[in-house]
Amino acid sequence: VSLEAGMAASHLKVFLSLGSQKVFSLMGAMALSIALARLLGPSDYGTYVFISALIPLAALPLTGGLPQLLTREIAKHIHKQAAEHYLGVVRRSIKLNAIVTAFVVLTCTIGMALTEAPSKSFLFFLALLCVPFFALEATHNGIIRGLHRVNLAELPKQVVQPLLMAASLIVLVALGTLTTATAISALIFASAGAALVSVLIYKAIQPSFPKSAVAVEGDDLLLKSLASFSAIALITSFNTQIGILVLGTLDQNTDAASLRIAERAGQVVAMPLAIINLMIAPRLVTAFQNGDSAKLQEIAKRAAIVSFGLTVPITLTLWLFGDWLIGVSFGEAYVKAALPAVITVAAGQTMGAFLGSVWPLLTMTGHEKRALGGLGISFTLNVLLCLWLAPAYGATGAAVATAVSLVTCKLLFSIEVKKLLSINSRVF
Repeated sequence: VSLEAGMAASHLKVFLSLGSQKVFSLMGAMALSIALARLLGPSDYGTYVFISALIPLAALPLTGGLPQLLTREIAKHIHKQAAEHYLGVVRRSIKLNAIVTAFVVLTCTIGMALTEAPSKSFLFFLALLCVPFFALEATHNGIIRGLHRVNLAELPKQVVQPLLMAASLIVLVALGTLTTATAISALIFASAGAALVSVLIYKAIQPSFPKSAVAVEGDDLLLKSLASFSAIALITSFNTQIGILVLGTLDQNTDAASLRIAERAGQVVAMPLAIINLMIAPRLVTAFQNGDSAKLQEIAKRAAIVSFGLTVPITLTLWLFGDWLIGVSFGEAYVKAALPAVITVAAGQTMGAFLGSVWPLLTMTGHEKRALGGLGISFTLNVLLCLWLAPAYGATGAAVATAVSLVTCKLLFSIEVKKLLSINSRVF
């Protein structure tokens, strides 16, 4: 009993630590969005939203797939005490980062030289400089999570980056030089700082191995598994960003800005599930490696109940007071376009929480390839709905497409979890 109580206390401590970081990050992102929306105005802010939505997509081959893959592989090798394979995984991921950095810097240099500032093309190539820093932070995030130090893994992205971004914007406002281009430059600076802190954290906690341990890089980890993880992450991200991309392409900048507000609200609603997914990922790896199906089911059921129970009150708050919250935060100019989108996205995230932690259940047990079929269906559905609804109904139409595709994706994942692992991921 005392052992179980100690484990429960430890899990609660990690949850509170991650929760406080997530809350800080979301509040910071919301505050930054509010500041930029008011200072840049709907049109310029819409341009910033469009550009800043493209960059994470460009970084997804690494930032989307690599952290989850590294978490699984590092946790597996630490569990087996396979020092050589652990070192090999770390070495190969660092090499991959170096290659990406060289390619991106060359691309940005050529792109900015061939485009005229401050066109959207020029701003895109400028913002692309974030990608190497995103990738470096994501790499160390995955490794640190695999070492069961989840709270430290999230610190650079959730705390350090928002702080540096806020500090940069304060300086720009004080100097009177805040524009879309300088806001993107601030994002580059903040991303670089977060990447540096992630490296320092890993250096401080990396395990020590005998000097005789030699890195083994003989498998095709980063050539085979990474492709599946990256494809999943790319499609998942498109399912949340395609609306902004469509609206930005159509120059419906005000609607793009309103959809970003809805996206921020959706992140708040999804926060409990996101925190729990981070917490349980290494535990799922250990239970799966031990062949403990009962433990997998226990983890999945508790995760679904807790995340859904925490999600519902947030959604109800947005439903009852969303217009007031948007007006006070972003300004009355955004309420009419943003409110229906906020409620729609929140409803989709709540239904997703009901279906449980389907993503880590598949990826941490080696079934990431089976998820691609469901993702392909939901992605196709999202694109078709968005192209149909967004031009006529703006942010609301894009939000409907996002919510429908999200629920479809998680429902298909839930079916796969039941089929492959004989586990019920849902609340009931």
